[in-house]
Amino acid sequence: MGKMKYFLFIIILILTTQLTAGEKWNRIVDLRGQWKFSLGDDMKWADTDHNDDEWKTIFVPSPWEDEGFPGYDGYAWYRVKFQIDKEDIKKNIYLRLWQIDDVDQVFINGHLIGISGSFPPHYYSAYSKERTYRIPTHILYADQENIISIRVYDGHQRGGIVTGKTGIYEKVNEPRPDIPLEGLWKFMPGDKNHWKDFGYDDDDWYKVMVPAFWEGFGFKDLDDYAWYRTDVVIPEEYRDENLILFLGQIDDLDQTFFNGVLVGETGTKHWQGKDFELVNEWLLWRKYNLDSDIIRYDEKNVIAVRVWDGRLDGGIYTGPIGIVTEKNLRNWKIEDHVEEHKKGIFEIWFRD
Repeated sequence: MGKMKYFLFIIILILTTQLTAGEKWNRIVDLRGQWKFSLGDDMKWADTDHNDDEWKTIFVPSPWEDEGFPGYDGYAWYRVKFQIDKEDIKKNIYLRLWQIDDVDQVFINGHLIGISGSFPPHYYSAYSKERTYRIPTHILYADQENIISIRVYDGHQRGGIVTGKTGIYEKVNEPRPDIPLEGLWKFMPGDKNHWKDFGYDDDDWYKVMVPAFWEGFGFKDLDDYAWYRTDVVIPEEYRDENLILFLGQIDDLDQTFFNGVLVGETGTKHWQGKDFELVNEWLLWRKYNLDSDIIRYDEKNVIAVRVWDGRLDGGIYTGPIGIVTEKNLRNWKIEDHVEEHKKGIFEIWFRD
């Protein structure tokens, strides 16, 4: 990379960091306070009907060493109950846990909504990653009791939910896809052509959050090919709509398939071998048209995304992620995420 391109790369990196910092959040449920807590590990503890009456209580956020468990390294679980208003469920809501030391799995009402790091035997710490997990609205009960269960593994030193203004937040002005797809996707490093196929069995693949850099899930040295896969059901009511698959931003290059058919790609001229020159593909918004002829309405559809990363972080890293009608996409104002004086830069990146 020449000196000028390197300089531009650093400037763009700084600007995008500022854009992320400009996100606006509105806390609608404050979760700071006393949570139920137990040392050990049992996946049944994620169940909503598990009886945690005999568990200890612990203040969140705080390292568990400061709450009566000094020197403990290993597995532990947290549980807490909350209620949310019916109107708030209609919003773009996230569970924000900030820093967890070192690895976590997060469940709401028994449904897995997020993972960071990797548990033993393939241990990888994600202690420095901010935990922000989108909550699928269909798993919540309005004006009733909901339960958060968090499995944590600490490898050394302090452990647990250690810092942050823990709570459920609305992401203000975030465009909402008609069919949201943020959440857990299947993931596999490598590159096999048949991984795009509708009938391919991906049961043994890893699970990672989308959007998020794949480095946060134990793939810190992966500067190469990897694939994502997920399923989606598109209701019959969308048959007469022009639908777009919106994949946010991807670092660096991608080819995207729907039911095995290529529907879009960014950076195709750089795919072959080592003959590539990254420009700004990682800043471009991915929006790919879905032909109605390839959609299975009211049935399972498969999205497969082939990604190549050349350096630094990689993957489908910024949302929104989902399927949106063409008429709704026209109303999206992505620039509302950022401060007024940054809008011009963002509008250049959000190009057709």
